[in-house]
Amino acid sequence: MFSKQYQRLVYTYDAEQLWIEPWGPNALRVRATKQAEMPVENWALQMEVEAQSEVTITIDEKQTSIVNGGIRATISAAGKLTIYN
Repeated sequence: MFSKQYQRLVYTYDAEQLWIEPWGPNALRVRATKQAEMPVENWALQMEVEAQSEVTITIDEKQTSIVNGGIRATISAAGKLTIYN
């Protein structure tokens, strides 16, 4: 199932969640978990930078996408993630 939370694209399948969100201009952050909540650690990432480009999220039954400037990520209904630059 696909959903939009603020500027974040969320894909949920069984107990797993996949989050894709803008992380500065022309960049996306991809996270996944099977825990009840997404971990809050930033790990090796630098501090979040405001996205300077338009963020567009398109939700469809067969495929969903998020665009942040010059980068686009799509998720198929089967859960295949593809990133285009």
